[in-house]
Amino acid sequence: MLKLAITVPSELTLITSNCSASTTSSVCVFSSSTSITITLSGFINTVNITFFATAGYFATSSTFTASLTYDNSLISSNTAFTVNSFCQNPCKGCTSVSTQCTSCLPSTYTTLINYYFANNSCLATCPATFYVAVNSTICTSCDSSACLNCVNTANTCTSCSNPFFLSANSCLSVCPDTFYGDSNLCKPCINNCKNCSSATYCLSCASGYSLNPDNTCLTTCPSGYTSVNSVCSLCTANCVTCSGTTSTCNSCTGSYYLSVTSCVLSCPNTFFGNVTSNRCVGCMNNCFNCTSSTYCLACVNGFFLNPDNTCLTTCPSGYAGVSSICSTCTANCKTCSGATNNCTSCSSPYFLSGSSCVQVCPNTFYGSN
Repeated sequence: MLKLAITVPSELTLITSNCSASTTSSVCVFSSSTSITITLSGFINTVNITFFATAGYFATSSTFTASLTYDNSLISSNTAFTVNSFCQNPCKGCTSVSTQCTSCLPSTYTTLINYYFANNSCLATCPATFYVAVNSTICTSCDSSACLNCVNTANTCTSCSNPFFLSANSCLSVCPDTFYGDSNLCKPCINNCKNCSSATYCLSCASGYSLNPDNTCLTTCPSGYTSVNSVCSLCTANCVTCSGTTSTCNSCTGSYYLSVTSCVLSCPNTFFGNVTSNRCVGCMNNCFNCTSSTYCLACVNGFFLNPDNTCLTTCPSGYAGVSSICSTCTANCKTCSGATNNCTSCSSPYFLSGSSCVQVCPNTFYGSN
């Protein structure tokens, strides 16, 4: 009896045989998972054997053997078998089209190990918006369209599409505080900056800091500015320094004087402008207008400007309070009251006659000091 025996590598399993000529189905039998013996009857030219890779692939270097025997005597033996896979490399499995993969060969056989279902292909790396999970070779879609690339998990982004920005492996439309968006990345602002538009241009500051004119954040504002709602704002005109509000001045420019919290050209009543400190300084007691702390020009109501430019309730001897000013009594009038010529006593050798000082008393009067 003529028999054909075929043995294949462990990667393959013989499935069926198509025996030509006059053989019957009972003649083609399996002897094991890796070999088959076919009993041949009659004279035939071709024996077709069909087998498949058990793992979906096989090593082309594996040895195939076939032997032809007659009554257990070896007639011929051959190892020069050629096996052609239907699915083309790098496909491990494929559709009815040999180049349209349904799975990919492992790294032993190809570098294109990642399966991309969208076009039934095997790739070295997955396309944008896809990733390969740990212990997997399948390209899986990232979590959202904003995620241009991700790694290991669907929501672990490594880059973002426009107009999104990458922040801690997430894609955001607006970067969080202390970061700004640039080239699809959230980049850190300068120190103490809460919001910024670039690495050197701050828009608002962290608590305890104020936004300076140069768009940096400091604990204090420069001269001529004060912090209002954490922003260094320019003091009002003629105000060198201010605090709390822009109009709450602490010092003034040039010819201006600080009056409480304002800068004025002329100090209010009872104050004078100190040219050294540029401040309005209080006049002496009871002085309405002055040029220094010791030189009064006018007194408040009920007081008289004395010759020494002080303010008292009475004028000294020889003076009379006229329009709140102590004025010298007229000649020969030692004292006067109400008016400078309303004498109340006279200098020797003059005598008081009514409210005048005379050298000779009128008739019916005599002179007495």
